[in-house]
Amino acid sequence: MKPKALKTKNKIIGVAFELMQQQGYEGTTVEEIIKYANISVGTFYHYFKSKAEILQEAYKTLDKYFEEYVADRLLAVSSPTEQIVAFFHHYALHTATVGVENIRSIYSMNNPMFTKRRQMEIILEDIIRNGQAKGEIITAMSAEEIRMYFFVLMRGLVNDWCIHNGNYDLEETTDKFIKTQIRAFKP
Repeated sequence: MKPKALKTKNKIIGVAFELMQQQGYEGTTVEEIIKYANISVGTFYHYFKSKAEILQEAYKTLDKYFEEYVADRLLAVSSPTEQIVAFFHHYALHTATVGVENIRSIYSMNNPMFTKRRQMEIILEDIIRNGQAKGEIITAMSAEEIRMYFFVLMRGLVNDWCIHNGNYDLEETTDKFIKTQIRAFKP
């Protein structure tokens, strides 16, 4: 995508996320997004088929964030179990940045991103396999099963955070829950 097109697309996403955070997903219309982004109707529909598609961008940005930023930083963390804690800390940080209202919308809609195998899941499975090879993580379960277990735990935690309107520190709570859960996967 050309720089000008990318700038326009990111502007639409930014305006939409800001409006959705203030008004909620249901309370935000495509017309408002167009108005506040100062774009034409055609421009909006050139980049997005719907308002829901903008929320899908949150997942794409999370995957990109993990690929381009988090993966390298995890290598600086010494043990695979500490890498798992850091991995989910970054997950919580990004989630909190997207905001409760936007995350609530993502979790309440029929979101196909929950069923797709994503790059961030592959990153976590590699960490788990490394931990298994080093004897830090049990081998009685596959890396894929352990990864799935952690993601189910994290989705439940994020859902609870949304139910409570973000009234607790998601990063701190995530660190505590993940550290507790890691103990179940140690030999």
